[in-house]
Amino acid sequence: MTTHKKVQEIHSRIQKYLNENGTAIDRFYYCPHTPQECCDCRKPKTGMLLEAIKDFEIDIKSSWFIGDSDSDMEAARKVGCKNIKIDSNISLEDAVKKILG
Repeated sequence: MTTHKKVQEIHSRIQKYLNENGTAIDRFYYCPHTPQECCDCRKPKTGMLLEAIKDFEIDIKSSWFIGDSDSDMEAARKVGCKNIKIDSNISLEDAVKKILG
């Protein structure tokens, strides 16, 4: 498990790198809860996805969710989003090519 402070540091480093390369992430979402807390945001529940959909008025039917776990894929399916799982067989680059192809 990691701390809230560590997650913020990771997000800051990612954003700094992206900014240096002419891009950015609009907002980071993450669940700070343990599985035992039974929150609505921990995947495969859809709380974070629904929050992002609302925050950015996302057209979910034309959107893709890229994840690396079965719970990611389940959450994406629950909100009606197309999804692709990256793993040892499909890299992030392969997933992006598939989506754009």
